Amino acid sequence: MNINLLNLSIVVKTDEDEVLQKIRDEFHFFITDEKSHRKFTVHIQREAPPKIPELIATKILSHAVVYTYRREKFIDYHGKGHIHQKGNSFFIYSLDEELLFELAFLTIHSLFGELAQRRSLYRIHALSGTYRKRDFILILPSGGGKSSMLAEFLKDPEFKVISDDCPFIDHKGKIHSFPSKISLAAIPQDSELVDKPWHTFNRSLYPPKHVLSLSHLDDRVNIMPLDSRPMLILGVRSSYRSPVIQRLRPFEAMKVLLENMVIGVGLPQIIEIFLNFNYLSDFTKISKAIVKRSRAAINLYLRSFHCKIVLSDNIQRNCQAIKDLINEKNHR
Repeated sequence: MNINLLNLSIVVKTDEDEVLQKIRDEFHFFITDEKSHRKFTVHIQREAPPKIPELIATKILSHAVVYTYRREKFIDYHGKGHIHQKGNSFFIYSLDEELLFELAFLTIHSLFGELAQRRSLYRIHALSGTYRKRDFILILPSGGGKSSMLAEFLKDPEFKVISDDCPFIDHKGKIHSFPSKISLAAIPQDSELVDKPWHTFNRSLYPPKHVLSLSHLDDRVNIMPLDSRPMLILGVRSSYRSPVIQRLRPFEAMKVLLENMVIGVGLPQIIEIFLNFNYLSDFTKISKAIVKRSRAAINLYLRSFHCKIVLSDNIQRNCQAIKDLINEKNHR
């Protein structure tokens, strides 16, 4: 299977049909027969992780241990699985099918995020959609209910999704589509989504999620966001009974953009893949990335209408408040 994004090809090779189908669902909109000269290969093998050569650990993390040898890197997930990186090839091993998919999922997302950055495209941890010809980005705190709000927005036929979790922002602050899935703690019983083919994503570090590929909602996806001024909306949690729209101050906006775009908290990635664990080279690389991401974040803020919504305890009211806000902005 070949996945192509931004002229970057990732060839996925595996005999595990269920794992391959989940990857196909996740990256449905980017699967193609075309291959780029810039190619990575991800080999997914359901077998016991082979023994790592006798090496001194480069980095010890809570969930993994990293070893490096010349151009090779081994990321050992405490014997349950490991990733062997050799040049542009990645070999993923585990007897656990769920962990096998999770490591492949994170590896492919990491590769896309890194290569997109080289093309001046930066991911932001947020929900993005289009409503009545107005694009918007909604940034919520971790566990703030992005997917629950997405499921509610999808009840409105005038809404289309740009990205459920991580749209791209270019150096001018313009939004680019990256649709993949809806992930919920429980399958919604009060919408057309209930009859769709959900599957469970059991994650090693987080609670399980019910996942629905957006490939099953093809007509509700906006692959080409508009070039008009988007809405940048920060959502904050509260115990309010009704949502309240407030001004979003520049300092507050940059603080949340720093966390969700410049640093990239919550984005699906294995940062160890791209670090050399050499203080000077990693510091230089990370510093350059922070400068570029910060410039894109500032441009997103400058080109957007922006506000803050104090969320109530009712998802329907929150979504309606955002739609009312967009309607008001469209009629000015």
